[in-house]
Amino acid sequence: MAQALVHFLVGASFVALLATPFALRYETVRRHGLALVTAGGVWGMLPDLHHVAPIYGGPIRTFHQSVWADLFAFHYTLDLDPVRAYDSDQIGLAAVLVFLGVAVVFTLASEWSGRHELEPFELRYEMVGGVAGGAVVSTVLLGGIFQLSGRIDDVAAIVGRESVLAGWVVIAMFGVLAAGVFAVCIELVTGESIRVPTATAVGMLGAAQVWLIATTLVVPLWRTRLFGAAFRLSIGDPAGLGTFVLAGGAIGVTYATLTEALGKRGPRRGESLGHPIE
Repeated sequence: MAQALVHFLVGASFVALLATPFALRYETVRRHGLALVTAGGVWGMLPDLHHVAPIYGGPIRTFHQSVWADLFAFHYTLDLDPVRAYDSDQIGLAAVLVFLGVAVVFTLASEWSGRHELEPFELRYEMVGGVAGGAVVSTVLLGGIFQLSGRIDDVAAIVGRESVLAGWVVIAMFGVLAAGVFAVCIELVTGESIRVPTATAVGMLGAAQVWLIATTLVVPLWRTRLFGAAFRLSIGDPAGLGTFVLAGGAIGVTYATLTEALGKRGPRRGESLGHPIE
C-alpha cells in the first residue's frame, strides 16, 4: 500500500488544482480553500478506511482491491506492486513537491482575485471558435515536433500503440482537452477583454505546471496501470518542458486572437448570445 501521506497529497492536489480557476472569480471558493484541500486529501484516502472501520471492513477491503478505487485519486493504481516496490521516500517527496506547487498557485490566485472584482463568465459562441483554433494549432505544433524528432511512437506508446496515426490521435485528443481547459481558465482570469500577452502568459505557465504533474506522476502511473510497466519517477527532459510551454503559448495567442476577431462579428463581451448580462 502506498503511504497514506501520498494518497492524501494526491487527492488534495487534484482538488486544489481544479479549484484554482474558480478561486479567481468566486469568493466562496477562496474562503473555504483549506476545507476543500482537506476534503480532497480525505477523498484520496477513503479506500483505506477498512484499516480502521469498526464495521463493514470486508466490503470496504474488497472495494479497496478493485479498480473502482481509482475513482479516489488513483488509489488503486498507487497501490499496484510496481508502485509499492518503488522507493517510498522518493514517491513521497514527489507528491509533496506537486502539492506545494499546486498550493502556491492556488494561494497566488486567491490573493490576486481578492484585489480584483471579477464577475462570473458566461459561455459565448466565440469561445467555441477559440477552443477549436487552439486545439488545431497545438495539435499541428506538437505533432510536428514529435514527428520531426522521431518521438511520435513514444506518444502512441502511452495508449499501447506503435503507429504514427495513433500518436497523432493522442496528440489531437490532448490538444482539444488542453484548449478547452485553457478557455475556462483564461475566461476566469480575465476581466473585460482577453489580451494576447495575458493569454500567452497564462498558456505558458499552465503548460509548465501540466508538464510537471504529467511527467512526475500521471504518465508513470498511467503506464504502470495499463501495461504493468515498472514504475519510474522522473521530472522529464528540458526539451519536453520547452515543447509544452511553446504549445501553451500558441494556444493562448490563437485563442485570444480568434475570440477577439469573432467577438466583433457577434455579441459584445459582457453579452451572452445577444442578451446583455443584467
